[in-house]
Amino acid sequence: MYKNLVIVALLEGASALTLKSDPICSSAGCTQYLHKHTKPTYAVDYPVPNLGQDRDIADSLASERDASKLLKHNWEFGTKKSKAKWHNVAKDTLYDFDPTLDEDILTSHKNVADAEKNLDHVWNIEAVQLGSDPICSSAGCTQYKHKAKPLGYPIDYFVPNFGQDHDIQHNFNSLDIAEK
Repeated sequence: MYKNLVIVALLEGASALTLKSDPICSSAGCTQYLHKHTKPTYAVDYPVPNLGQDRDIADSLASERDASKLLKHNWEFGTKKSKAKWHNVAKDTLYDFDPTLDEDILTSHKNVADAEKNLDHVWNIEAVQLGSDPICSSAGCTQYKHKAKPLGYPIDYFVPNFGQDHDIQHNFNSLDIAEK
């Protein structure tokens, strides 16, 4: 939705349009959470002896071979058949990240331009908020929600109307007497 607004604004030459980055991070990215890079105080890149395959791994592989023989079923990983079966077809489609605008949008742009010319008024869309609300996180405005828990007492019960309180009525009577 916002992409279309940005495209409309850019095509209409809106100079007041400002896009804001995520308020948590600056335009340089999320740099405030990076750790300082320091050299480790211990040895690195030292030779490690190869003592062969771990016993648990060898046992797991042997167990899988035995189960495949018993069930007369073989796993197929990395074969042409398995790649064809589990291939993600969506990755075959190249997506056009700069599509031409729909005919209706182009007509709307022309109509806006014609109306601006006829009325001698430029449409300003600075009221459109395209950035996130800095008060809320990307998860939404969750900090103001109250936990739903029972109050422990009844609410929205019937209250009978006994008319005006007698003290209030006496005050009005006194006011009438004082005004006369």
